[in-house]
Amino acid sequence: MSPSPAPAQPHWPAIVQFDGQPELAYISSLAEWQAAADLQHHIYHARDRLIDAHGAIYTLTPRAQQRVKPQATGQHLSLDQVLELVRAHLAREGQACVAKFHAPSIAAAIAMANDDEHTAP
Repeated sequence: MSPSPAPAQPHWPAIVQFDGQPELAYISSLAEWQAAADLQHHIYHARDRLIDAHGAIYTLTPRAQQRVKPQATGQHLSLDQVLELVRAHLAREGQACVAKFHAPSIAAAIAMANDDEHTAP
């Protein structure tokens, strides 16, 4: 992880990484994030985090009306770090040969976590 200025809002798509779990939750857009009641009302642990299309890391802090607002940490993951998370997720889902999965960008790596598609570039 490297510190750098973090945007106030995540760039989509993004994933939620649950602490200690290979499972990732894929979110395609701000509208999907805001509409996903299961993600908005989830009680997040302190080390759960949202990772956006640029690799920026956000904590998931409850706010008014029991909604969750991602808070920028100023830290980023590299493409290789995001790929490792996605590979672990896909292996958990039963995908074969995940070690061969590569992506040209963090956004493309995150898109691989979309349970509706399961396609590798």
